[in-house]
Amino acid sequence: MAYRSKEALAGQVQSEIERLNSEDGLPFRELLDEKRLLAALQTAGIEFRDRIYNPMVTLWAFLSQAMGGGDPSCANAVSRVLVDRVRRNLKPCSTNSSSYCTARQRLHCLVEEARRRCGVWQEAVANLRFSQGTQVGQG
Repeated sequence: MAYRSKEALAGQVQSEIERLNSEDGLPFRELLDEKRLLAALQTAGIEFRDRIYNPMVTLWAFLSQAMGGGDPSCANAVSRVLVDRVRRNLKPCSTNSSSYCTARQRLHCLVEEARRRCGVWQEAVANLRFSQGTQVGQG
């Protein structure tokens, strides 16, 4: 009986991943709430500038990049951010991936610092650790 439950859960997870991959923009925005992430940053005493690639957008783009089935490139992650910004009636970002790649490099340190200080980013850390075994493009 437990085997069927695990099998059913695995099927549900796979189905959710496929659904997220089929969406344009930043589908992880709906799974990792921005207000909750901001509260975690504030609780941890972490400050950041209001930029296109703030910690939340960078995390959502990275998760889409790492979990995406097709194109794991930074350019594809930036395309997702661009679509998300246009949908939300914000100024479109550049298609150049250098700013995203720089923000992505800071993401690991930011998540670890937040976790160390207050242990609130458990969802994000779990997703980052899960993705470490996934091939993710660098450019």
